[in-house]
Amino acid sequence: MSKYLKSEIIFIIFLAISTILFCGREQKNRRKIKLASDTSGTFISSETSSPTVIRFDSEDRVSIAILTFENQTSDTSLSWLCQGITDMLIRDLSQSRYLKVITMQRIYDVLKKINVDSPCAIRYRMLPEISRETGVEAVLRGSFTNYKDSLLIRVQLHHARTGEILQEQHAVGMGLAQIFGMIDEISQKVKHHMRLGYRGVSDSDMDIADLSTNSWEAYKYYSQGVNFAYKAYFGDAIHKFEQAIQMDSSFAMAQYWAGLIYTKLGRTAEAQAAIRHAMGRIKHTTPIERMKIEWLAAANRGEYQLAFEKMQQIVKAFPDDKMSRYQLAGYHYIRKELDAAMAQLAEVFKLDPEYAQAFILKSAILRDQGKYDKAIEALQQCIRLNPDDASPHHNLGELYELTGQYENAITAYQRAIELKPDFHFSTLNLAHTYSTLGKYELAIETYQNALATVPSKELKAEVYSGLAQVALAQGKYAKAIQHIRLAANYPSSSTEQASYLAMLANIYLRKAVYDSAIVISKRALAIHTPNMAAYQALAIAYAESDQFEAAREIATTVDRFIDQTRLEMYRNLHTRILSKIAAAQGKYKQAIRSCQRILKQNPNASSLLLDMGKYYEALHQPGQAIAQYKAYHTIHRNHAIVCYYLARAYASAGQKRRARHMLNIFFKRWKHADPDIPEMQQAKQLQNQLEG
Repeated sequence: MSKYLKSEIIFIIFLAISTILFCGREQKNRRKIKLASDTSGTFISSETSSPTVIRFDSEDRVSIAILTFENQTSDTSLSWLCQGITDMLIRDLSQSRYLKVITMQRIYDVLKKINVDSPCAIRYRMLPEISRETGVEAVLRGSFTNYKDSLLIRVQLHHARTGEILQEQHAVGMGLAQIFGMIDEISQKVKHHMRLGYRGVSDSDMDIADLSTNSWEAYKYYSQGVNFAYKAYFGDAIHKFEQAIQMDSSFAMAQYWAGLIYTKLGRTAEAQAAIRHAMGRIKHTTPIERMKIEWLAAANRGEYQLAFEKMQQIVKAFPDDKMSRYQLAGYHYIRKELDAAMAQLAEVFKLDPEYAQAFILKSAILRDQGKYDKAIEALQQCIRLNPDDASPHHNLGELYELTGQYENAITAYQRAIELKPDFHFSTLNLAHTYSTLGKYELAIETYQNALATVPSKELKAEVYSGLAQVALAQGKYAKAIQHIRLAANYPSSSTEQASYLAMLANIYLRKAVYDSAIVISKRALAIHTPNMAAYQALAIAYAESDQFEAAREIATTVDRFIDQTRLEMYRNLHTRILSKIAAAQGKYKQAIRSCQRILKQNPNASSLLLDMGKYYEALHQPGQAIAQYKAYHTIHRNHAIVCYYLARAYASAGQKRRARHMLNIFFKRWKHADPDIPEMQQAKQLQNQLEG
């Protein structure tokens, strides 16, 4: 799997970037509010001198939008309440079976569409336009300010189509310690004067503290953590969620988000604990939050199809929530259902044509379709919309790296690091780019600097993994093994532990030490099943040691996994295993066809060019082999081992001068390589033959 997916897309898909949503199912009957002169089934403001009376049909649910609140204090430390109060009221009012509360994100999208900078800039004349765009019938807006030694929250409920004030309410409390009681009081007043609960059916009415937390500090840290998570600033985000949980460990949604971020940081045990805590408090959340927690629990258990279905249910229940649609598009993407992914993204852009994060997923889809220029344009659009966010700069760097524009990639990574100095993804990728360019000392220095910036011990293992890759590029396999063992010594998830063992198995595979490759691959699979890299290493080790039946069994296992999970992204891996088995049996033409099939679907799988070169050599077609090796060499200019393969093919074609030239380059680049590497030993034999 490419680094591009690992760094951003997978996080958004499997570890949902979620907003605080709310419950409610669409009624078949058409919702409407009617002006009336009587007070039967009405809601009336008790705090206005001339109350407005509005009646709604008894089978209808009133749709309401809640705008962010205006900070009229001089205290900027209270700014988090602008969104915090709105979140709390959404949670509180969404309990009512008679209200359909529109998401705050949907309101923001509409405001952008009508060129309004913020909810605070809304004027009464704008409310009808908001009503037309969202279908809401009532709009709640308000402010908070200092009142003597207390905090005063004021709200106004407006008729959306006319802008008319339906009711005004307020609550006073002794500071933030009473904020939840104030929210409950306002919520009760609003619902009471709307005369909800007709037909004698009581409404659900949990206190806001029961639906979230009884600690205002926990709520503040939680809100800040969500904002960091939106930007993929995982180190900052988990710090805030941990602070929220420290204040109140029973805060279900803080545990939910902690579970998301812990998973991304490789802290599996902590992620599982957080998800268990969230599930234990699932009754103390809104219905949509329950769906989100259940979705995460399914994904964490590896029940990918169930998780996919859960996300589909969320989108069906909340079709106007762009974030859920975005996540569903991501699911389609990893299932290689690119048309379905684009269709969901089209719906996202209808809701918000300037949704910056959606352009990242769009670029990934375009990239997989081979439309690299359009993919770059999508990321550049994301940057124009959100220039101070490090994530799109990072992803642009990965796309430049993928297309061989290494200097542009370095610039993009450096810009991401400039915006966010501890954005370790870009630091790691910058080091990788230096290594690709053959600037190994600079790569090592950058990786060593990364040890000081990664936000967890688990991620330090990724740094050592990167150092291992540099050592492999230099032909220092023994050094690479040392780095991998260092990586494995750090506390990490079973998934990561298995990945490091799979890397180790592949190094032994390169050294043609098949017994060790088999043993280590099996250890990796015992820790985490399935690990696709371990399956591949195991199958190839079996095939190249003439254990063909065992290799085919592994191929069948991978095929069964793909069918069960519907993760078509692994289909090419299955095909490559089959090609390796065919080649080991001397069926080189069949192996070449398999490689060509993969390259047709994924032109970026450049390592297959090396495989095909070897197969053409085995078929005594050195010209075809040279073409494959040169194609690989064009992409990876500083890769040493391809120089040896080219020298070997040139020698077979009788082009000794070119063969000697490529051998000289190979020995220069691998001047510090381990002498026991098979290619190093073979290259020396070839050199002797050419000199003789």
